[in-house]
Amino acid sequence: MLKRGFGITLEESLNAAEYLASEGNSRVVFGLRGMKTNLGDPHRNFVDFSHIPVVKRLTRMPVCIDPSHSVGIRAEAPDRLPDLMHAAAQGVVAGANMILVDFHPNPAQALVDGAQALRLEELPWFLDDMQIAREAYERRVARAERHRRENAQQE
Repeated sequence: MLKRGFGITLEESLNAAEYLASEGNSRVVFGLRGMKTNLGDPHRNFVDFSHIPVVKRLTRMPVCIDPSHSVGIRAEAPDRLPDLMHAAAQGVVAGANMILVDFHPNPAQALVDGAQALRLEELPWFLDDMQIAREAYERRVARAERHRRENAQQE
């Protein structure tokens, strides 16, 4: 997995991935984990999940999102969903092939990244929520295919 560099452009990251492929590694997974900004809080990194369809259009690489590193904290939105789950769902709805999320039985005792880890008992909830997001993505893709067929028939 090649995770996009925090401080480099998408093009620079894609060039790094192309270099790996040119040297014989045809199994590169492109990881999006957010970009550093000068905005600071509320999250560690600016979520760049809108790049998912761009990377998939420009390359043949599967795209993995890393909302744990993007969000960086265990905060909840007013709707009682963790920010991390909102970010993960956005990535899934945008077409991500994979998700990399930190889980820990006791995040307060984690040696690294405990502040961004979900608890293990939240895994079933997380998986259910991602299934809802995946179903939304699949409905969007099916609608786009119907739209494409209808337009092709009219031409």
